[in-house]
Amino acid sequence: MNKALFEEFPPITDGQWQQQVLQDLKGAAPESLNWESPERITVKPYYRSNGQPTVEVPVRPVGEWWIRQDIVVTDENTANTEALDALQRGATALLFKCTSAVDVAVLLKDILLEHIQTDWEISDISVLDGLVATLKARGLQPETVKGAIQFIAPDKVAFFQKYQPLLPGFKLFTIPAVDAETLTEQTAQQLAQANKVVNTLITAGIKADDALNQIRFDIEVGTDHFFEIARVRVLRAMWMVVCKQYVANYDTPVFIHATNKKVTPEKDGYYEMIRQTTQALSAVLGGADSLSLVPHLTTADRSKAFQTRIARNVQLILQHESHLDMIADPASGSWYLEAITSELAQKAWARFVPLTQRA
Repeated sequence: MNKALFEEFPPITDGQWQQQVLQDLKGAAPESLNWESPERITVKPYYRSNGQPTVEVPVRPVGEWWIRQDIVVTDENTANTEALDALQRGATALLFKCTSAVDVAVLLKDILLEHIQTDWEISDISVLDGLVATLKARGLQPETVKGAIQFIAPDKVAFFQKYQPLLPGFKLFTIPAVDAETLTEQTAQQLAQANKVVNTLITAGIKADDALNQIRFDIEVGTDHFFEIARVRVLRAMWMVVCKQYVANYDTPVFIHATNKKVTPEKDGYYEMIRQTTQALSAVLGGADSLSLVPHLTTADRSKAFQTRIARNVQLILQHESHLDMIADPASGSWYLEAITSELAQKAWARFVPLTQRA
């Protein structure tokens, strides 16, 4: 179908727009409606394409994003029960937060790893050895099991050389969310951290493609809806620019996991449900590959199980009823979002470059 939408309507010129705005404002200047964001970006009352170049954003492939449930492991049997319940109720990915060594075989009992994604936030390297042993015991092909590792490896090269062959389906280097005052600073710092990891691996003789493929980003999505959409797009676009400095024809989009940033003071539970939903919308409209929502435990009469179910159901509704997973880069073509994406990208890159020179 080549027919353009709404082509029966006549085109409207900038002059006609300006005339209508002046009429509606009763002579006041349109600039009186401008406001400045925390990123020092001047936001205008309306946007048109005007032939301005847009940032090329590598889009997440059309299809379901991963609905992740985060589980703190204090007891393997309890965590296993919680994980199985989450999967039965719609989760498609799990994060296990392990603050110490755990019995991975017990933790993963009856969990079909080849059909989901598992992320691991660990402080003890033995957890990964247990994961490798579990895959071997089940006779699973390692490349069929997907996930990511968040671990502060003292020797990143040795860590890569040992575990990349054993866990080829995993991203070994997760760049965590950064606590900074602005989205520009957060993006620049994450790009710099990821670039440093890649440069370390390449300097040690690891192929650039292999190094780049090990990077993944975690972000926390706040409440500034449109700017958060743009931030996800900027991170995806700017990282591709970095990748092409190492491999000119590199074309693999980076994996981005998002979670909602808890905001205090919390309000009543129903308000928090709405806030969770808008944060989730920002993440998936921006192109996040997976999402976990932190439940807001705000009322004494609502159990943790209830709040956790609500947080998970927000994603199920957005995915299976709103079908937001069936649109590739839904922000594309919205000139407001394209404009702030472009400005955020320029500011983030300008901040990123000095960080790489300093390193």
